Amino acid sequence: MKKGKSRLVRIGLQVLLGFIFIASAILKSLDVQGFVNNIQSIGVFPVSMAEIASRCFIFFELGLGFFIAAGIWPKSSIITSIVVLLSFEGFMVYSVVFNKEWACDCFGPAFSETISYGTILRDTAFLCLAIWVFFYRSKDFSFDKLSKRASNILSILFFVLCAVLFVDSKPNTIYNIENT
Repeated sequence: MKKGKSRLVRIGLQVLLGFIFIASAILKSLDVQGFVNNIQSIGVFPVSMAEIASRCFIFFELGLGFFIAAGIWPKSSIITSIVVLLSFEGFMVYSVVFNKEWACDCFGPAFSETISYGTILRDTAFLCLAIWVFFYRSKDFSFDKLSKRASNILSILFFVLCAVLFVDSKPNTIYNIENT
């Protein structure tokens, strides 16, 4: 493969990895309450913390995807994605080995499925992609290399997406306000 094409493939795969995390966060944000319910059913967090933990995780995942796709702190963001994916893998293997009937909401409640060998295989492919990107990413691709206008547009888009995640049409679900 020629050097120019090889560089484009490396950049493309890095952006793809980032967009996987971004898509996952956006799909979860479409039904935050469904994602909260799944987190509560697993019992990872106390019920009182599940809402906050779910929203923080969506925000974290969106930011991580943005950092990877834009090449911001590339080593740190890609290593973080590998750690997150390894954690997911461990959780899913535990679920299958101990016959837990937990739902995988990796891409939001709309695409929820029971954790199985198929979900483990899919996330293993994402993990392999992340490891490949870590070792073979394009060293000259980063946010700093973008024009100021492109940087501003990407930053505004990121913060608008984050704001949308935290705007809730039903504030009583966050603050436990009862209708009187």
